[in-house]
Amino acid sequence: MRISCTCGNTETLSSEMENFEVHLIKFSSDSQTGKISVVCNVCGNESEEMLIEN
Repeated sequence: MRISCTCGNTETLSSEMENFEVHLIKFSSDSQTGKISVVCNVCGNESEEMLIEN
């Protein structure tokens, strides 16, 4: 999975990312959905993304 920002910054999701900070905001009690915060280290843009287990 790749993460991208509106400034054009992109990076593959991994535990050693340099261009983005990713934080778990909350995880549901059914353990199938969650929400993460993604912050671009280049421009500072922050967004929240939903995670859904397939």
